[in-house]
Amino acid sequence: MDSASTATTTPALDAHFQTLVKTTSDLKAILITDRDGVILLKVEEPNLPAKVTKAALSATFSLSCDQASKLGMGKALMVMSSFDEYQIVQYTYAPLILHLIAPTHANTGLLIEIGSQLKKEVMIIAKAVSNA
Repeated sequence: MDSASTATTTPALDAHFQTLVKTTSDLKAILITDRDGVILLKVEEPNLPAKVTKAALSATFSLSCDQASKLGMGKALMVMSSFDEYQIVQYTYAPLILHLIAPTHANTGLLIEIGSQLKKEVMIIAKAVSNA
């Protein structure tokens, strides 16, 4: 299990995210980034291609949310994107973005549920970032 984090995370949080990736069927990576794509936490399976976890995902997500807000339905809180091989479920927990990456055949509903359950953990990191 590959893991990268900054001073904004704790060993307990890192271990929690690593356990999620190890024990959740088809979950390949969890990333937490800021709005500009700076990776604050990254837990991934060892053989995951680097292109899947590029920092550009955060910028694309931010742009998607901005465009979706123009639909008049309020701010987008979550975006699910499906590609040839992978799907990415992204949540905005301002000022951070949570990214869950899995193969396209994975249970999307499960990823969405995991994303909503991780709000507390992401907000702990957000608080540490804002205090830094």
